[in-house]
Amino acid sequence: YDFISELDNSGVSYASITDMINIGKELCHDLRSEVSPSVVLGKLRRTGFAPTESAIILTSAVNNMCPDTTSWVVA
Repeated sequence: YDFISELDNSGVSYASITDMINIGKELCHDLRSEVSPSVVLGKLRRTGFAPTESAIILTSAVNNMCPDTTSWVVA
């Protein structure tokens, strides 16, 4: 739930905690499959998140759910 806590503290709005956790899992799966972070951000924006929210969600997922993808995202 650190992922959700970071989103809450950053002011990201969402309808369902369960849906957000699933989004975080999907982001991690994509990043581990070497989908580029810009593509992942695009997917978030197409689901209705603002660009800043998308970046916060991606960063929070990497920090809390899949820190093993940090080097891929930073690169």
